[in-house]
Amino acid sequence: MNLYLFNLIHSLSDNNFINYFCLFLSYIFVYLLPIFLIIWIFYTQKRKIYSFSILFFSALSTWLITGLIKILTAIGRPITLNPMIIEKSFSFPSGHSSVMMTVAVVAYSLNKKLGIFLFIMAILVGFSRIILGVHFPIDVLIGWLLGGVVGYIFIRIFKKI
Repeated sequence: MNLYLFNLIHSLSDNNFINYFCLFLSYIFVYLLPIFLIIWIFYTQKRKIYSFSILFFSALSTWLITGLIKILTAIGRPITLNPMIIEKSFSFPSGHSSVMMTVAVVAYSLNKKLGIFLFIMAILVGFSRIILGVHFPIDVLIGWLLGGVVGYIFIRIFKKI
């Protein structure tokens, strides 16, 4: 099932527009997002340090947990005939998907409209990783789940502060 879904979703890479959009999402948007979030916090949030801290520490924790799971599971990435990009780390779970989902969940707790936008972007980034051929669907699905759980835990912890 995982391979079937991978082939189905990855077949969208035959379209150049979709490929470039996926490259934008995976390699430009996700790296510019922290800058935009810092600007958003600075100009809109009353509790700037709180907002920055919960976003930063939840995303960092998710990234570290994801990295640890990648090392422990050591699952290889999909092999495609014409890869657009080559990733050298392990595949499971998707770090892009997990961190994006964490940020979306936490942002939703701070601002519903931003959170909804980031949920949509987290879904698009996850699919972009499959379309680009660097993750299987299960990598992305577990990444989303992990990110959601870590984000929720951080919301619960920070509510006590």
